[in-house]
Amino acid sequence: MPNLVALIDSHFNNMIQYYRVFSCDETWSGHIEIQPRDVIAFAYGSVEALFTQIRDQLRNGRSSFLIGTHGAPDQLPYPIVPGTNAAADSDLLDLLGQAASGESAARDSLLEDTTDEKNRPVFSKPAVLDKLIAIVQDIQRSRIDHLEIRGCNLGSGKGLKALHTCLNSKHTVAPKVTFFSGFFPTAQIRDSTQDHLVSEIGRLGQPRRIYNRSDCSLNADPSGNDTTAFAMQWSETSLHPHLFAGNIRGLNRDAVIGWTHTALENSFYNVVGRTPPGGGLRNGGILPIIGMWSPNESKPFMFPGDGFDYLNLLAVENTP
Repeated sequence: MPNLVALIDSHFNNMIQYYRVFSCDETWSGHIEIQPRDVIAFAYGSVEALFTQIRDQLRNGRSSFLIGTHGAPDQLPYPIVPGTNAAADSDLLDLLGQAASGESAARDSLLEDTTDEKNRPVFSKPAVLDKLIAIVQDIQRSRIDHLEIRGCNLGSGKGLKALHTCLNSKHTVAPKVTFFSGFFPTAQIRDSTQDHLVSEIGRLGQPRRIYNRSDCSLNADPSGNDTTAFAMQWSETSLHPHLFAGNIRGLNRDAVIGWTHTALENSFYNVVGRTPPGGGLRNGGILPIIGMWSPNESKPFMFPGDGFDYLNLLAVENTP
């Protein structure tokens, strides 16, 4: 799946840098590739702002998108339009899709919706709603071929189907778990002995994952053994907001770069002597990360190179 457009909340700098550097991800329909010029950070102040970005890209002939967003099981947790505190939950998205399809009763219901105990309307006046309906109508007519959401838990509730139906998308995908991003400096990685690396890894907290030389595109050690070469640890530091911190340890910088080939690029490029469009990790550079937080699964966190384990954390809606 080459050449998606990535539309990412401008606050998500780590995610933005990941898709510009590694240019790729994985989904059920195959390998995702994104050109660095097509990673667009935008001011995501409302769901109307997101829908406007999608509509404008559709007008330019693009039809496949990756969206970097906050998420929740039953909603996109942003105001549906500027000036309201009502999030775009599944009920509002269902009504919005129906109104855009011409159902006047759905439009009437949206105008009657209120946001809180003070009975303030979600849409301050009909023109505000009609502007949003017109944007959704344009999206519905143009039809999205592929909508790949990268935001927490949207695939675990009613939110995914509501968004998929509202926009009349052909194929929509979203995580069933927390989606996280972060970064690590790698300039501090120095050549290490095997014993020193194992000792350093032993001091890392949990949960962590340990990778051998073959996992990092390295040859066996001088004794022919596939010994430890890299480790990564992540932990939750806050639930509201949901924040993470992590650590890495590597045998050397080649081990870190080799790990990115298998874990992040899913060996899509290096096995044929290519690099991602964004160039991939440079020696000693900043390592941006995206992944799925999965403490209840066989691996506590997962990356695109984890194959079906990663894919099984993605929910799908299809309407050919």
